[in-house]
Amino acid sequence: MRILLVSHLFPPSHSAGVEVFASELALALLEAGHEVFVLHTNKRVGRRDLQLLRRTWRGLGVFEIVNNLFHEDFEATWNHPAIDALFEEALAEVRPDVVHFHHLMYLSVGCLPLARAYARAVLFTPHDFYLECAAMGQLVHADGSVCHTVDTRRCGTCLPHYRWNQGPWQRRVGKALGALHSVARIDLGPLAKRLAGSPKATATPTPGDVEPAQAERFERLARERRTGLLEAVVHNVDRFLCPSQFLAQRMQRFGLPAERTFLCPTGVDLDQFQPVERPERLRGAPLQITFLGTMIPIKGPHLLVEAWAQLPAALRSRGELSLCGPLQHAPAYVEALKDAASELYVEVTGRLSREQVAAKLAATDLLVMPSMWFENRPLILHEALALGVPCLVSDQGGMAELIVEGRDGWHFPMGDAAALAKRLGEVLAHPETLEALEPTSPDLCSWAEAAERFVAHYEEVLRAGLRP
Repeated sequence: MRILLVSHLFPPSHSAGVEVFASELALALLEAGHEVFVLHTNKRVGRRDLQLLRRTWRGLGVFEIVNNLFHEDFEATWNHPAIDALFEEALAEVRPDVVHFHHLMYLSVGCLPLARAYARAVLFTPHDFYLECAAMGQLVHADGSVCHTVDTRRCGTCLPHYRWNQGPWQRRVGKALGALHSVARIDLGPLAKRLAGSPKATATPTPGDVEPAQAERFERLARERRTGLLEAVVHNVDRFLCPSQFLAQRMQRFGLPAERTFLCPTGVDLDQFQPVERPERLRGAPLQITFLGTMIPIKGPHLLVEAWAQLPAALRSRGELSLCGPLQHAPAYVEALKDAASELYVEVTGRLSREQVAAKLAATDLLVMPSMWFENRPLILHEALALGVPCLVSDQGGMAELIVEGRDGWHFPMGDAAALAKRLGEVLAHPETLEALEPTSPDLCSWAEAAERFVAHYEEVLRAGLRP
């Protein structure tokens, strides 16, 4: 079977949850004997914009669309004919039996009917809420509040604050660097990034900052986007394979047909993340409490630091808190986080390799995931459960579905630093409560087993020959 997996980003340049999911699935499908290709986008300031690059990665044929976000209008963030043309070029080369989308961010709605035209089966795994939310699919307003229900009028006050393209100066410089690379094969993109430095901190925007005419325009664009994307996926995708029941239900409320929506959880590298014998916690050694994730506001590391600060010093002395994850996405936020953490002797480290993640989890007594949005099912939680690590998570989204109270760990009300501090204090005061937990998950399976589940869906669609 010839399979093309489509993602917004991909290793080695990017290694967040969706990228790991797509890459591990691709490798497992390859190991199972299928012909596997990947198409993704990448921002390469030193390269000519909107070109199709080809490479191999660990035996996979990889197509990379350079998208430097030189958009002149907002519609190009989701409807971009030039990207459609590059996507079709890759399809014509691969001639896949199956196209499996993992994200459409930085791509284009036109990729969906093209996939339908070239392949006999088109599947889509939504990992977040990108189809209904233009602000990176996070359902978080510019003022930081969670959008329980999407209201396009409110989108009109949010999207003007969303950085969806490069500014005029960046476009001019980027195009010049791309032209230089085309002629002289010199890539000055990394140098340009260093010279640009970190973005300056800006004040938290509020809806009142937006002019009425601008709000009306973005409301209309948000409405057109939602309608266009929903229509395209419903008409062109044979099956939707959701990693969590929470996301499946949310997507059905958005408009995905229930009869074509299935639960298909993620895999885990069970060789690397094997259960370990938990250390005896009653010998006076400090409990190791860990946050693992990208250092951005919606992941909530600042909430964990705030909760840690609320604990009496005597309780804090019974544990050691460390925050680990990529630091480059919100430089101003990270600097403020580091300042607050240093006063409490909280360690803040950068991105960890997959091997380092496994080692860090193996040494962790309690993993804390204080997400401030409806997070799906972070891969790190599956890996923690595979190792038998107790987890403390926000009580919303797919995380609350995965972590069973009293078995795997606990929930706390999303965004409630006081409630988080209370639970942390209880664990530090009574570490034996951790020993009573038995973290596990009936969904845990290897990537080879996960690949078999996905292949079963591919084959059922191919056999049926049905089209929506």
